[in-house]
Amino acid sequence: MKRLTIYLFLIALLLSACMGAPPISQPDVGFGFQQEEEEVPPQASVPTQVPLSPRRGGTLNIAMSLPQTLNPLLNSDPWVGDVLRLVFEPLVVFDAYARPIPNQAITQSIVFSADGASLAVTLRDDIAWEDGSAITSADIAFSIDTLHRHARDTAVYKQNAAVIASHRIIDTRSIEIRLHEAAWATKYWLAFPIISAEYYRGTSMTNLGAARNMHPLGNGPFRFYAYAPAGSLELIASHTAPGGRPYIDRVNAIILRDMEGGSNIHAFEQGLTDVLASNPQDWGRYAAQNKRRADDFLSNTFDFVAFNFNRTIFADIEMRAAIAHSFDFAALGSYFYYEDAAIVPINPASWLAADDLMAYPLDTNRAAELFGQLGFRPGADGILQRRLSDALPAIRLTMEILVNEESPQGLAIAAVLQRGLDDAGVDASVTALPFSAYLQAIDAGDFDIAIGALALSPMPDLSFLTAGRNAAIFGHRSDDLSAHTGMMQRAITESTFRQAAVDAQHYIADNLPIMGVGFRRQVLYTAPHVLGDIEVRQGDIFATINDWFVAP
Repeated sequence: MKRLTIYLFLIALLLSACMGAPPISQPDVGFGFQQEEEEVPPQASVPTQVPLSPRRGGTLNIAMSLPQTLNPLLNSDPWVGDVLRLVFEPLVVFDAYARPIPNQAITQSIVFSADGASLAVTLRDDIAWEDGSAITSADIAFSIDTLHRHARDTAVYKQNAAVIASHRIIDTRSIEIRLHEAAWATKYWLAFPIISAEYYRGTSMTNLGAARNMHPLGNGPFRFYAYAPAGSLELIASHTAPGGRPYIDRVNAIILRDMEGGSNIHAFEQGLTDVLASNPQDWGRYAAQNKRRADDFLSNTFDFVAFNFNRTIFADIEMRAAIAHSFDFAALGSYFYYEDAAIVPINPASWLAADDLMAYPLDTNRAAELFGQLGFRPGADGILQRRLSDALPAIRLTMEILVNEESPQGLAIAAVLQRGLDDAGVDASVTALPFSAYLQAIDAGDFDIAIGALALSPMPDLSFLTAGRNAAIFGHRSDDLSAHTGMMQRAITESTFRQAAVDAQHYIADNLPIMGVGFRRQVLYTAPHVLGDIEVRQGDIFATINDWFVAP
């Protein structure tokens, strides 16, 4: 299996790596929609939570790709970034509902100015780096400067600092951060780690492998112990961590050469590593290996159906709504997604998710009614057709569904949609192309309907629906939607930001500029001896690492 392929052309939107989201393996499935989640074999008992109290000690084995650097601000590899998250604390973290909040381990408060053009970050007054030196506002300033001046464009956190215009140290604990544009949403981008100015100032930031860039000094729950190139990175629990000492004594990050090719999956199945973020379809196999299903969570990968707005037939909401009522979400919901569809590109587990959105349940009668409102009637062969005038022949309703043949999710969605449209009287066909040819067809507008996916940034931004570079796939034009998404970008208070997001979701659900299918399910699997309060938050699989423990 391979890491899931993002199969939409909008690379500019693939920002999840900027916030350290972990790569997720791609499901090894066939055509898909008729399949069910893999059952646990009868001979395999389902591992349950062992009723043990947390205990100190033990080693957690995890996978990591070969690092070019262990400086978190210069690092460009999200796999390495996941591990460095154990060593360095960010200014902002995400709660269980993906809301950005000050990281209580080091940040006392974040306060925006009245005009939203700047914010003041105040650190706790009792925090220190692992060597005992104080963590100060100068460290925040140094970290911002490092991202601005030295981090490569590919660095995991490079874009986080792009919203920052300048900074001014107020005192040893507080710093004013001035923004390019007044926006409460800037809070999302403060989820980057800070590094010690005193420790790193004399280090060459252009040399990724410089001594101190390979021997990190941090403030997280674990600290650097040893690194063997092409071997492993060893971390030990920090007894002075601002966020508290973890139960686990050691983390052994085993360096694997082909993470993209699935070496992390092989290592987990062989018992070499203890943690793997993968798919629910793998549960039967891992249950048979006595693995634990530690946490189910929604990824940031959003699957959707796009309409070619260069084709006038899709200009009517009745047409788009009829298509939506022809789609049987339940046919694949339990396989790839949770029980409920996500018609809009806001994660339903998010604090921003709107209530009472327009729903489009499978309803062939309603679909027929909507097609009828557009003048389509069944012909002799049962296919819907429409006459524009008595002098012209009837026009059959045909639709081509374009999909990336390398995506099992996309193929399943296309099959379900084709079946639903056929049942509704539409002459529907599926064209499955290799990824490169799929992108070419998208760019050329050579399709009626396209199945797409987005790896959405943790910072919700719906402006792609109004400002997409390809008018065919994101060609819906609406002043109302532009106003809602623009307000999300300009809002200077949390309440205004959320209301703009809610308004945008209602518009999307009511008008269907795209038809959302859902956010993909993921599962964090662990070895049977890894226990505790394990919860994935906004792509951070180690968000609750302090509450994990290793059973004897």
